Amino acid sequence: MAVVYPPINLPGPMSATTPERLEVVDALRGAALFGVLYSNMLWFAGLGNALNAAQAQDFTSGLASQASEYFLDMFVSGKAIGIFTFLFGFGFWMQAEALQRRGRLDAGAIRWRRMAALFVLGLVHWVVWSGEILHVYAVAGVLLMFAVNWRTRTLLIVGIGLAVLSRPLLTRILPLLTGSVYAADALGDDALALRTDIFLHGGFLDLVRIQLVQDVWPQILSGFWLAGVGHALGRFMVGAVIAKGKYLQSVERYRRPMLAIVLTCFPLGWFAQRDWLLKDWLRTSGWSVSEYFTNEWAQVWNSVGVTAMTAAYICSFVLIWQIDPLRRIQRLLVPAGRMALTNYLLQTPINLLLFCQFGLGLMGKVRMAACLLITTAVFATQVLFSRFWLSRMAMGPMEWIWRWWTYGTRPPFRLAPAERRQN
Repeated sequence: MAVVYPPINLPGPMSATTPERLEVVDALRGAALFGVLYSNMLWFAGLGNALNAAQAQDFTSGLASQASEYFLDMFVSGKAIGIFTFLFGFGFWMQAEALQRRGRLDAGAIRWRRMAALFVLGLVHWVVWSGEILHVYAVAGVLLMFAVNWRTRTLLIVGIGLAVLSRPLLTRILPLLTGSVYAADALGDDALALRTDIFLHGGFLDLVRIQLVQDVWPQILSGFWLAGVGHALGRFMVGAVIAKGKYLQSVERYRRPMLAIVLTCFPLGWFAQRDWLLKDWLRTSGWSVSEYFTNEWAQVWNSVGVTAMTAAYICSFVLIWQIDPLRRIQRLLVPAGRMALTNYLLQTPINLLLFCQFGLGLMGKVRMAACLLITTAVFATQVLFSRFWLSRMAMGPMEWIWRWWTYGTRPPFRLAPAERRQN
């Protein structure tokens, strides 16, 4: 018998007013978790973290790894976390509407407590892993509070602008002012070898210290962190617009526009991410004033591609959801999506155990294709674990803590016996 999960009106990343919408959104969030895990696992494996140029080339050598690299660059990197971020903004608006319908006079305080809890969780996580995103979401969520009364068109235009331009502009403007460059891009082979040695042989405090010095602080000075806030805020705004318009609740009315987005944005996204073509054209056409100018425009064009591909993914997933046989497959992702906060935070200790001194120490010893296989195995385990957990518990453990902190009252943790029998 299929497991039936009782609808929960979570104050976390996804709030819902109907079980059907909750399912499609949570399934999409679960799918995004897979891409987030794969992208983050590559960092723990050493790519962009501790491998020098020669080691990185070996990491992606071989037909299988080259195919995995292409799959990552074109279809995962930036898109998975983009969907995750978009859905956070969607859930933010759904929660705001739910609080308004209930006439909660403390709605503002609830939103502030929610963001404060997320910020604290994120800071703790940031100490352990410099690539964490929750504290960025918390800051962007606070900024979104000041835009809730904006007109829909303004919210959409500003949101798309921030989503496309924040990273390519801020990560280049601030380094000119501060002289700081983010992390591994500025490290020589000796420094990278030291990072590898610490990740494989150092203690936990050594791992924390080197990330604070070489990652976290440069992230702030170089504009990488600020760009992340702007990028997240932009996608939050777009998610809020979609929630406000109730487009996902009435897919049958918007099938044609969604299909048009898919047919337009997939080829646009694929083409725009081949930003080296724009670089070559600018250089050969005489439009290139300087190499800085060329790289800047290429980054903007690539960002357009990532944003377009993200929109195409979301619309494709929602359209496929309308097909009953395929929906049954997508529903397998619902439990993982409903426990997204718990699963996201669990991915860090899992990666530490796989790649660092605390466990198998696989950093630098496996290639990209192997990481994709490991990602698939880990994510499948998380899906099964989430399914088992939610058949007995009302929500994930971190979702439970977040809800308790947000509302100030302890929610039920275990399912009632009658609810468990239904499962």
